[in-house]
Amino acid sequence: WTGNEGDGIPFLVFNPLGWPARQAVVAPRSSAQVVNSAGGEVVSQAVASGELTLFGSHSLFLAELGALGYEVFWLRGGVGRRPEPPGPAGLGGPVASPVMESDRFRVAVDPGSGAVTSLVDLGRERELFEVSGMRPVVIEDLSDTWAHGLTKFDGPASPLAFAGWEIIESGPVRWTLRLRFRHDASELLE
Repeated sequence: WTGNEGDGIPFLVFNPLGWPARQAVVAPRSSAQVVNSAGGEVVSQAVASGELTLFGSHSLFLAELGALGYEVFWLRGGVGRRPEPPGPAGLGGPVASPVMESDRFRVAVDPGSGAVTSLVDLGRERELFEVSGMRPVVIEDLSDTWAHGLTKFDGPASPLAFAGWEIIESGPVRWTLRLRFRHDASELLE
């Protein structure tokens, strides 16, 4: 990939489902622009690749495909852009309460406890949590590896200590919020 690729590098996306799909797609190449087969620019963002070799970023974009359909997208611009580091966030950061919203859902997190306090289905205008939220807990389990003979885990629940939050990605296609919890020497990332 030299950056002088003309129309770009073709990237085929196929929908194997019998119904239309709208899906975020990661192309394993960095690019400055993603273009659909009709020549229109597709909203995209650079995301960290996890590679330590050729591409420090990959291209994330939304593909809308018909049932059993496909489309060729063109990745243009060679090396492309690195993911922009999100602004500082977390406890004491500039955002008082982490809230993320898409065209389908809105999620709210209590910045003091790390509990996901609300999950709203925007299409139905309905709160999906009937209780005060969702938070990881530790429950003593003295059973074997497969929990033979147990029908539920109902011992006393100890909430994990909330250790803060950070925004990992923030772009026009995807946001990622990481919640950190601790219990003794263990850490849980949500």
